[in-house]
This record gives sequence, C-alpha cells and structure tokens, in this order.
Amino acid sequence: MINKRLMIIANKLLEGYLIDQWNDFENYEFLNNTSYLKELNNHIEFLGKKCIQTPCGGGYFLVYLDIHDLHIKKVITKQLEENVMKLEPFIDWLRLFRKAGGRNEPLIGGDRITSGEILVEVEKSKHVQKGLKELSAKIGKTASTVKDQINGVLQFLVQREYLVPVGVVGTEYLATSRWSIFYEELQYIAEHNAIDTSQIDDLEQGVLI
Repeated sequence: MINKRLMIIANKLLEGYLIDQWNDFENYEFLNNTSYLKELNNHIEFLGKKCIQTPCGGGYFLVYLDIHDLHIKKVITKQLEENVMKLEPFIDWLRLFRKAGGRNEPLIGGDRITSGEILVEVEKSKHVQKGLKELSAKIGKTASTVKDQINGVLQFLVQREYLVPVGVVGTEYLATSRWSIFYEELQYIAEHNAIDTSQIDDLEQGVLI
C-alpha cells in the first residue's frame, strides 16, 4: 500500500500543484528520496503520468509518460496553444522586472524579490510605470497607484506559484522553480513557431534556456 504521505503528495501533483523546495520544502525533500519517488510513480503510472524534477532541479511536477503517443501529442499541443496568450503576462513581468532592476539574468528559483525595491526602481521611470499599468490591466487589476499595481502583480504571481511570500511583513518573495518550467515551455513554443519571438526580443536570450 502506498505511503500515506505519498498519497497526499500525489493528490497535490494531480491537481496541478508544484512540489517546490521554496514553497513546500518537506515534501520536496521527501521526493528527493529515490525510493519514494519510484513508489509515487508506480502508483500513478496507470494514469499515464510520472513525476519528474523541474528543469532547474528545484521542484517536482507531473508529465505524460509517453509523449510520442498520438493522442497525448494532440493533448499537449492543444494545451500549449491555449497557454500562448496566458504566457503574455509573465513575459511582460520579466521585461518589466528587467527594466526596473537593470537585471540581465533570467529570474530563477530562489531569487529574492521585495516589493519596496521594485517600487523604488519603477518610480524612477515613466516608461516602466506605463508598462506596469498595462500589465496590471492585463491581469484584471484596477489599482491606481504604482504601489498597489506592484502588489497586485506580485499576488498574481503568488497565486500561480511563480513566487512564494517569505517573512511576516508580506513584502518579500522568493521565486520558485516554476520559472524553469515556464522558460522550457516558452522555448518549445517559440521553436515550433506558435508565438512570434520578436515580441520578446528585449529579453536576454538566456531567458529562453
């Protein structure tokens, strides 16, 4: 019989959650035990899925077992096509984050972000403020102040597991390993011409790797 803790982890993964070292360290460490990971995969194999590490190694998520199966290929292709428009806010965020902080490297799991530091940098540039306002509107946030717009975007990223709040003040965040999944997915879509890569030409090339 499968370990009770593995059952809980399996249910989380099947619901689409990420088991990440920055937001679920205990379960992440649990899956680092190869025997437990093998037991989990034996348990969910009948669903045609398996649990693997994120590209950066900082978390675990589910993928299909047989990506060469024609039916699964169609499912994956459809999911990626549906995700193209959903990816835009994250691309906008990376562009904004880079411009605001003068950062050349892609955002990766474990990177620390504070709303205060972002606010200071955003307020230096009307152009960046305009980009923030547009991004805020895209994700359905109607805040009027720069501070509230930043907080709205950060909460949007928290809800989608790209950031996890740390500390007790609520102004600091850690990036999760979901960013590495995002970069891999973005690269796949770009390579298959599902999106126009010129739309992200001001991102460093490394962000797509």
